[in-house]
Amino acid sequence: MSKKVFNVFSILCFALVLCFIGCTELINPKTETDINLNIDLSKIIKSTRNTEETQSSVSLGENPTIKVAIYDAKKYNATTNSTGNLDLITEAQAKIVNNEAKVKLNNIPVGIDAIVFAELSFSNGNSTEVMYAGNSEVFRVEPTDNKISLVLKKVGNSETYPDDSNTPYDISSWDELKTQINILSDDSTKTEFKIMNNLTATCTITVSKPVKITSDKNVTITRGNSIDGANFEGAFFRVESAGNLELEGKENSTITLDGGNANKSPILATAPLITSSGNLTLTNCTLQNNKNTSDTPGGAINISAGTFTMNGGIIGEEITESDGKQSWQYAATDSDFSN
Repeated sequence: MSKKVFNVFSILCFALVLCFIGCTELINPKTETDINLNIDLSKIIKSTRNTEETQSSVSLGENPTIKVAIYDAKKYNATTNSTGNLDLITEAQAKIVNNEAKVKLNNIPVGIDAIVFAELSFSNGNSTEVMYAGNSEVFRVEPTDNKISLVLKKVGNSETYPDDSNTPYDISSWDELKTQINILSDDSTKTEFKIMNNLTATCTITVSKPVKITSDKNVTITRGNSIDGANFEGAFFRVESAGNLELEGKENSTITLDGGNANKSPILATAPLITSSGNLTLTNCTLQNNKNTSDTPGGAINISAGTFTMNGGIIGEEITESDGKQSWQYAATDSDFSN
């Protein structure tokens, strides 16, 4: 009997401790957090090594090191993209091991808008030369689970990673896909991005250059929350007149654009899944479940100009709203359509 009483007493004490911890966090919410960055530099290191092999007179150096700094983004100007007038929060650096760097940024205030800048340098004898530099987009610091996408460019050169080679650039988040498309050079040839997992769309990605997005597995892109926390209701992709977007499921795989959220709950959208005035090609793609309530026609696609080619895949049925209004999945004006 006494043993049972002791066990019950122990459980009650444990429950009280958990309750105390939970109440403490509610009364005193977390004001600072640590951000751990795992930075994959395999493509940059590989490219640098290959370039070094072709240069007999100039060595690109060894012992790569990355330096990362996080700033308060309150005064950030995207046009100048400078840290000159920004308040530094903290910085850290790390050696590159197996083409990967693990950097920890400590004591970051929760709730502020921040931006991360990074420099990748190589030592060459007694000197150190910065070869690549770049930054993230501005993001709101959360208590946990801060996702940051860093884009590094070759210093003193227009070369950017991802480059325009035949090697696809692996994509694991919507923010990363948007960032990598945005920094493509004006003279970029077609660049391929490979989706590695399901993605959550949080904003419209504008395509104004030749872009190819592929996957060799079945992946789904659903709606998430925009930066203000509300449901993202816009188009997933907007292809401009100079843009060329190809979406392709490879090796019997399908890329699905779904107008609902990750839980398959319907979201009342304010645009089709894709709008295009350029060139759009879909191969083995499914577009479904988008309830477009705006005046812009098309539940799945709206083509205002240019061309639209579809090879295989599925476009869902038309959706009838409660007021009897029909939102057609495909609408086009002054365009060429082929399948």
